[in-house]
Amino acid sequence: MPLLEPQPSLRGRFRVFYRTQLPFALGVFGLFIAVVVILPYTLNVPILLTGFGIAGLATLAALVVPWEKFNAHWMLVVPALDLVAVAFMRDILLPFVPSTGLLCVFPLLWIAYGFRSWAAVVAVAGTLFIVVFPFFATGGLPRTPLEWLNIVMLPAIAMGITATVNVAAAQLRRAQAAVAARGREVNRTLRRSQDAEALSTAILETVNAGVAFYDAEGKLSRSNPRAAEMTERSGFRADVPPYAGPEAREADRVTLIPLDQQVIPRALRGDLIKNHLEWLGPEGDQIAILVTSDQVRRPNGELLGTVVVGHDVTALAEAVNLREEFLATVSHELRTPLASILGFLELVEEEIDTEALGVDEYTAVIRRNAEELLRRVTELLSVSDGRMTTFLTDISPAEVVRQSVHKLGPMARSKDIRLTQTVAGDIRLQGDAHRLEQAIDNLISNAVKYSPAGSIVRVGFAFDDAEARITVSDDGRGMNREEVRQSTEKFYRAQGVRDDAVQGVGIGLSIVKAIVESHGGRIDIESTPGRGTTVALVLPR
Repeated sequence: MPLLEPQPSLRGRFRVFYRTQLPFALGVFGLFIAVVVILPYTLNVPILLTGFGIAGLATLAALVVPWEKFNAHWMLVVPALDLVAVAFMRDILLPFVPSTGLLCVFPLLWIAYGFRSWAAVVAVAGTLFIVVFPFFATGGLPRTPLEWLNIVMLPAIAMGITATVNVAAAQLRRAQAAVAARGREVNRTLRRSQDAEALSTAILETVNAGVAFYDAEGKLSRSNPRAAEMTERSGFRADVPPYAGPEAREADRVTLIPLDQQVIPRALRGDLIKNHLEWLGPEGDQIAILVTSDQVRRPNGELLGTVVVGHDVTALAEAVNLREEFLATVSHELRTPLASILGFLELVEEEIDTEALGVDEYTAVIRRNAEELLRRVTELLSVSDGRMTTFLTDISPAEVVRQSVHKLGPMARSKDIRLTQTVAGDIRLQGDAHRLEQAIDNLISNAVKYSPAGSIVRVGFAFDDAEARITVSDDGRGMNREEVRQSTEKFYRAQGVRDDAVQGVGIGLSIVKAIVESHGGRIDIESTPGRGTTVALVLPR
């Protein structure tokens, strides 16, 4: 098909006919009616009838020949026949209807717009044939300059029209091609967007967590059924403000959370929530969820919205509670007989001269082990209680460090380990000296326990305008990243420690973490396997 109809089809052939040949055919038909009515005697002239016949033949060919099955250039035959028909009709009707020659405009525009630039040769040749045909018919030649000018003018005008329209058509085709390419790109982008939408929907429907996304205006944009279940259990809908309900409780399962302090309102205010535990539902029918939220932004920082994710951790939370209750029960049950053992041991030592009987060493071993067991039980009780009670007073952290170093110096020397301290000045802080000393004791005893003989354990204290840091460093076995991550969890002991049968129950660092967090601080741990560990207690000024 011609360039104006790129799709080779029957429907395309009809569209080409309507746009190009039909206007010419209507013009010829109107001229024929005028001739019949006004100039009937000219119908006896064979050339005129031949012109009308060629025009009719070209029109019929444009309509019925299956041009879509051939090379597009073959359809150039139709406008060429139109030009021949115009030449024949103009030769007879020029004295009566001078505008007959204007019919050539239709095939000229068709050639210029519908075919490549080389087709202009056909247009020029056709118009030249139109102006010279009368001379061929009479067998003469142009005799005056005006006649020669008439011969030259129409082909020149045809060439100008053809060139102008052809350039405009080429630009239009390039624009159409660009639009088509952009349309294809838009379609590809749309398909990718639809694929991403289908993928995100599948993920939301499949993931075992409640997910809700709120746009920048705070309206619910996307959520999954699991999120709806969680919010309904709390007594509200995720798409209806204030996005909070009456059945949300703190980790203790009792304390109700105020509406404006519940996770979704907080997240929409810009709070970044990480691993927040709360219980949803009425008493007797509660589930525990672990909630995390974050803001979603474009690369330029523009806020897109807020995502809130909640995981059902009911089984894990109940297991932890059960463990804590078990530890508390066992610890209480053990503490009473241990206190009784130590009490009766004191009575035995008061009533009997154990040294004279030669059993003083035995009673000393009994006391030492009973006191150690009582200390372990007391630690277990403090861990299972879940609360770290502190009594804040005005203290000197540097003095607390010096006391711990002094107290644990003999323990380090007994293992051929040198214990050093570096205290860079002193400040006053609000803190619990007893608890901080307990934390530092834990760190020093751990460092001594896991360091080889002949090494150094370094204790330091430094501060700036914002915070104070108490550090304990050793050159011991060290830990990998996973071990560092789990080191402050209750009862965690690294595999190497278990393999070497190093004594302990794995609660020392968890107690240290609880103490420093009760002071509003944090614990930082840096460790490299085989090269040692540095633990820092960071306290706010």
